[in-house]
Amino acid sequence: MPETNDCLRLQNFRKVSRDGGVRLSCSIDGTENHPTLLFFDIDATENNCARITPDPSAFVIAMTIPAMERGLDLHVDGAIDDALLFKLNYYVVPFLSEFHPFLRRIKITADSTAAAGRDNVGLGAMTGMSCGVDSLETAARFADPELPLRYQVRSLAVFDVGAFNDETPQLALEKRDRIATRAQEIASDCGHDFYLVASNLAEYYQTNFPKSVSMRNVACAFALSDICETYLGACSVGVMNMKYFAGKSGSMDLVDQILYPMFAGTRLEILSASVDINRNDKIIWLLNHSAYVEQIDICTSSAKRRPGGKNCGTCPKCGGFLRFAEAHGQLDRFTDKFDIARYQRRRWRVFQKDVTEMFTAQTKSQAEKAFSSLADLGFQQPKGAMFVGRLIAWKNRVRRKLRH
Repeated sequence: MPETNDCLRLQNFRKVSRDGGVRLSCSIDGTENHPTLLFFDIDATENNCARITPDPSAFVIAMTIPAMERGLDLHVDGAIDDALLFKLNYYVVPFLSEFHPFLRRIKITADSTAAAGRDNVGLGAMTGMSCGVDSLETAARFADPELPLRYQVRSLAVFDVGAFNDETPQLALEKRDRIATRAQEIASDCGHDFYLVASNLAEYYQTNFPKSVSMRNVACAFALSDICETYLGACSVGVMNMKYFAGKSGSMDLVDQILYPMFAGTRLEILSASVDINRNDKIIWLLNHSAYVEQIDICTSSAKRRPGGKNCGTCPKCGGFLRFAEAHGQLDRFTDKFDIARYQRRRWRVFQKDVTEMFTAQTKSQAEKAFSSLADLGFQQPKGAMFVGRLIAWKNRVRRKLRH
């Protein structure tokens, strides 16, 4: 058994009741200047809380990146799923160390192993909700009763593991609660179960949220593995676009399609959903097929530009969505969720900036494809905005080449 000073040790796995739900926790030995208790606070109905158990799997996954950051092995005082232990050591850890070279390879061990039970068979799928385009499309499209039961979304969850950082803790909490309320309304309308999971796991991470988001989400999913058979992560980049994005930003969600299947054979199947379509196609699908889209929350602007929690209407994500809503004649549908007047006042500038960003960041063919789909829908481009946007993008690329 490893010595304490050679590894991070996870022990004393517990479940206790709390107001509105349960807390799953474990003690962590070997982390200086960090909390000694890692927890997942889960808000759910009383019946669903009764089904949840403190499986060590969630805690091991949550602490894999922190252990790799420190170059310390990870040990579980207790039993762990033998398939998960194998997948972590032979697939996940090597992949993470290649994707993020600052992460060091480690060994994960346990006192004992056992094949995990499969009492979650027949419970359907769960997906995490941010109420952005990707998560709304996943929740709606994978609720199809024609799909195999294990891939039908039956549960929605909001994971509070670092995504809701804002100018102040109070604003972050308001943002989380706003999204949780919208996701819960969708769940209630569809007869789905809803879960809110809040964890302090971010306190152990040196790596920022975008570079570790997938493992944080998988940890939360495993904390709920008693109530679903499959976790469908909302894919942000389809397989057709991976080669243009992967490795450019270091954001882990760009390679979910590679990472998630590495957990195959464990208690919970993890998949990246909707890898077959891009973001623009998702927006079009939502506008034409789902009422979920009316709960959308995609704005990247600061809170002061979002009075009442409305989407600002002019940031890149807002502008990109509203162009398609406009092309479909549906702007009036979103007056409660977007500042439509602001979008209409700044329409030329918003479009020009998005053209510049697209033609700077992507290949010419990818950017042209994105805007041609708008033209096919009858969207009237602001006069001159496309020309100016592409000209600025060309200048940006020339400057970048000269610098290098």
